[in-house]
Amino acid sequence: QALLEDKSAPLFNRTTDEILLTHFDIASVLEVLRHHAKPEPHQPLSLWTLFEGVPKFSRDCYEQGVLGADREGLLKKMFFAAPYRGRQLVS
Repeated sequence: QALLEDKSAPLFNRTTDEILLTHFDIASVLEVLRHHAKPEPHQPLSLWTLFEGVPKFSRDCYEQGVLGADREGLLKKMFFAAPYRGRQLVS
């Protein structure tokens, strides 16, 4: 946004269209699951309760390979298994 909306930015006023993305409803979450995973009956509601239909989080789950995982696997990967990328924790 800073590049597009700040009057001193080089790309100011260069946007042509805006897309308003709202939260997914349960049917949309189910559709995403149908296309990218083999959904179990509980998964759409689980994803909805965790992420409230925010499209970014569905994409993040897909990119991490846990969109079709069970609730425990999804929670472990998305919230508790931090990617350290070579850094070590200081104790």
